[in-house]
Amino acid sequence: MSSLLKNVSAFLLSLTLLFSQIAFANEGLTERTKPISGKVEGVKPNPESKEAIIPTFHVVGVDSWDVLYIRRGAGKKFKAKGSIPYNGKGVIIRGSNQNLRPFRWVAIEYKGVKGWVYSRYLELSTQ
Repeated sequence: MSSLLKNVSAFLLSLTLLFSQIAFANEGLTERTKPISGKVEGVKPNPESKEAIIPTFHVVGVDSWDVLYIRRGAGKKFKAKGSIPYNGKGVIIRGSNQNLRPFRWVAIEYKGVKGWVYSRYLELSTQ
């Protein structure tokens, strides 16, 4: 992957995280239906749907024999509570992330398991 493509991907991840923070500030919405405010590149709304658009991410940069561990906290020192396969899709970024640098720990949910992963291994899915 070229340097420009990596930078664009990191920028899109930061932008999505920022939109997530704005959306989670909305009161009275359930965690599952909190919308993303603004436009996220590669995510197309369905004009027929009344549900919020929740961007999903997929795993990148993990060898085919390895997994991306979902940890109990933000850091390698925390025990794993689950894992995502090297080709895992449908990762949702959750919660409020205070630091918007592209390479840091982010709160996620994957197939019902909530925890933390390092953002370097996530890329916005364009469906």
